[in-house]
Amino acid sequence: MIRRLILKGIKVELIVSKDILEGFIKDIGNDVVKKGIADGNFSIKYLNENIKIALAISNEFVSVALFKLDGTYDQNRLLLSDKENAIHWGLNLFRSYDEHASNLILD
Repeated sequence: MIRRLILKGIKVELIVSKDILEGFIKDIGNDVVKKGIADGNFSIKYLNENIKIALAISNEFVSVALFKLDGTYDQNRLLLSDKENAIHWGLNLFRSYDEHASNLILD
């Protein structure tokens, strides 16, 4: 899905844990990542710490997925909202992670 968004020129900003960064880029495709970054519609940053949530934000909704205590994804712990204050909260959370994230540098 992220690959398709990048190829369509839709703006995508990602922050992932460093331990999944390499696999994530491999799944999207190194060529697609480079093209998206060069075109200015894709950015990917990473954190050295393990991120305990999956957060997706658009102009119309926010989605927060929580993980089990053992670190595995739990599809039953998904919070969705289309309320303006929830979207604003999600954007603030993203910005908080973004302040501490490192930029990906590709060769």
